[in-house]
Amino acid sequence: MEKLCELISSRSAMSSADVKAILDSLNWAMGLELRSGSIVQVGEFGSFRFSVRSKGADTEEAFNASMIKKARIIFTPGASLRWTSELAKFEEDDVKVVEKKNDGEGEDDRPVIE
Repeated sequence: MEKLCELISSRSAMSSADVKAILDSLNWAMGLELRSGSIVQVGEFGSFRFSVRSKGADTEEAFNASMIKKARIIFTPGASLRWTSELAKFEEDDVKVVEKKNDGEGEDDRPVIE
């Protein structure tokens, strides 16, 4: 969060503290809107919506709140962020795996990556 605030601050007339205050307020306002059932659209950034998972029921009358398993927030990126993800490139890294002997001193048998 600190780095994000500094990056935004460097491109605007706001201080890093001002940016953080705005992002904190955005988080608070989004929480209110999501809890009320609204989809929150944040311009080109993307949209957020609330979703729940539940056990199934044969009829509407048979369903009750105790059947809800999990609630979550789903983010759908806007066009500019989707475009950014298309630019991502993945390359193999030169990672050397070294096996260590377990001398019984509390270490596990997983390989150590150097």
